[in-house]
This record gives sequence, structure tokens and C-alpha cells, in this order.
Amino acid sequence: MKTNPQRRILRWRSLRAVLGASVLLAACSPFQAPTTYRVRTYLLSAHFPAASQEMRRATVLVSESQADAGFDTTNMAYTAHAYELDYFAKNEWIAPPAQMIAPLLVKALDATGRVRAVRLPTAAAASFRLDTRLERLEQDFTTRPSDVRLAIRATLVDLRTGHLLASRTFDETVAASSDNPYGGVAAANVAAQKALERIAAFVVSAISPSPTEAP
Repeated sequence: MKTNPQRRILRWRSLRAVLGASVLLAACSPFQAPTTYRVRTYLLSAHFPAASQEMRRATVLVSESQADAGFDTTNMAYTAHAYELDYFAKNEWIAPPAQMIAPLLVKALDATGRVRAVRLPTAAAASFRLDTRLERLEQDFTTRPSDVRLAIRATLVDLRTGHLLASRTFDETVAASSDNPYGGVAAANVAAQKALERIAAFVVSAISPSPTEAP
């Protein structure tokens, strides 16, 4: 017995409509698991050797670091075009980089063996204050291979007189080992190590001509 061609067409259209409705319902179902993705988080770190306590004469209060607009965030910044700042997706700093700078500066200053670095609330014994500001931390893709550019402004104040002793911006540019976020993180850590060592030497040099504190 032959099937009516028109009936077969109607059956096929009905089946297609049912399948389409099923797909639509599945897509709109409130019980469908949301799409998720893993966010990779990274640290800004540096390593400094322990130093003897015998030569320490000055105590420096390291204040919390500030950041310029665009860099006071956990977002990892990069630039692919001049004057344009963008951020990686699925890759972030574990905390805003400016927040990670102050504790690293304490270690860098202590490693000199020339000063004792403290942070709040132990500020009473400090004779100097070191203020820092993150002016830039970005991976630059306008060059190949890409590089990371870090800039930190350091300002040293004599708390006994209120006078500004010295202020300088420390710039570091380090080539990335790979043109991706992880390559940028590795380069940023190298840049941070270099910048913090330079800032620590800058502080010691600025303090040296000043009267020393009693042991």
C-alpha cells in the first residue's frame, strides 16, 4: 500500500516542528547548568635574602601603595594599539598589584641590612615614610615578542621634619617569554624584582646623609 506523498510531507514537517521545540525548551530550561570557565589567578612576587640586624639605624614606614587609573584592579592589563588599554579574559591578579607591592617593599628594604621597614599600625617608631604609586603595569603587544612595562613612583618623606627627601619613578621593561598572559606574569615578576631592589637602594642612599637614629 503506497503512502500519500502529501501525507508524508505533513508527517515530516510535524516531526521537524517537534524536534525544534524540544531543542528550544532544552536551551531555555531553568535546570540547565550555566556555562562556566576557570579564571586563572597570579601572584606578583619577589625574593630577597635575609640580612643582619646589626647595621640597622633608621626605621621606614612603608605606606600602602596607590595606583593610577586603569591599574587599581585585579584585571591584567595589556595594550595592542597605542593609547588603548585592555584586559585579559579568564586571567587575573590574585589582588590588585598595588596591594602586593607594599609587603614586597618591606622585604626589599629589610634585605639591605641598613634600615628597618615597618607597616601600619607600628608607625610610631618610624622616622621616614616611603610612599609608592603604581603608574603602569601592562603587557605590550605592539612589539614582538611582547614585553611588560612596569613603572612605580617612590617618594620618601622625613617624618621628623615633614620634608620631602627624594622622589623618583622607577621604570622596568622586560621581554615576555611567550605572547600570552602567563608569559606576561613571568616578565612582570622579573620587572618587580628589579624595581624593588632599585627602590630599596634609593631609600638607603637618601637616608644615609640624615642623622641616624639611636639603636
